[in-house]
Amino acid sequence: MRQGLPEYSAYLPHNIEQLSEMVSAIAAAAHDAHGLTATEWRILAMLSAHGRVPQKAIAAGVGVEKVVAWRAITSLRKKRFVSRQFCEGDYRAYDLFLTEAGRHKFEDTVPVARDREAVLIAGLTRDEVRRLCELLKKLAPAEAADDDAEAFSAHLPTDFKQASAA
Repeated sequence: MRQGLPEYSAYLPHNIEQLSEMVSAIAAAAHDAHGLTATEWRILAMLSAHGRVPQKAIAAGVGVEKVVAWRAITSLRKKRFVSRQFCEGDYRAYDLFLTEAGRHKFEDTVPVARDREAVLIAGLTRDEVRRLCELLKKLAPAEAADDDAEAFSAHLPTDFKQASAA
């Protein structure tokens, strides 16, 4: 007996890929309007949420390869949206943080991000959105998610880790 795929429209990886492409298209238009790539926007969002973040934690924090993160950081620094300082006690490493211009740029993008999210979830109830988020977290490979979280949290200041755990 030949093993085949189920009906393609019911094949989960296909559906996730289709959704991903739709989300990427919506996001690209929003980011392009603000002169940012998706990775640049995610870095701005991360820095907005966490303040100073070790540069070596950025890739894991936004879920991209290190070289992709490095290019985005370089671009954001050239645009003067992000600055860096040596990490306290380790002059081989840097902490990144938003500049005033970076904070304003990110704040300008938030309404667009919220609008983008509203378009995506327009047909769902709050409970369905909550459940969808739970299910998506379950689908992520546990060890990869744990590795990324561990890699990210390993570079956060101790006081941040304690505040997050509370």
